[in-house]
Amino acid sequence: MSRDKVISADKLVHMKREFGFPDDILCSLVPKYPEYFRLVGCPGEEKSFLELVSWNEEFAKSVIELRAEEESELMGIRVRPSFNWKLPPGFFIKKEMREW
Repeated sequence: MSRDKVISADKLVHMKREFGFPDDILCSLVPKYPEYFRLVGCPGEEKSFLELVSWNEEFAKSVIELRAEEESELMGIRVRPSFNWKLPPGFFIKKEMREW
């Protein structure tokens, strides 16, 4: 999302699988949530954009981050969120990236 709260709809459609969006994201999800999203421009001409109409602060944190905050409140110390991930065989991540 850009500083202007818009993203190219065409680019989003090309990246839909990487983000886990359905094939018909612009036809199903956008009309379903008009309070959050709006299509702007001419679809199909690479001049259409998805605009964020309003921001819900609750959506800004992942479930993992919310759980870490809950643990922090219970334990009285700040707990760092832990993200579990599995890499394909033969795929390695540098130590700096793992720590990040």
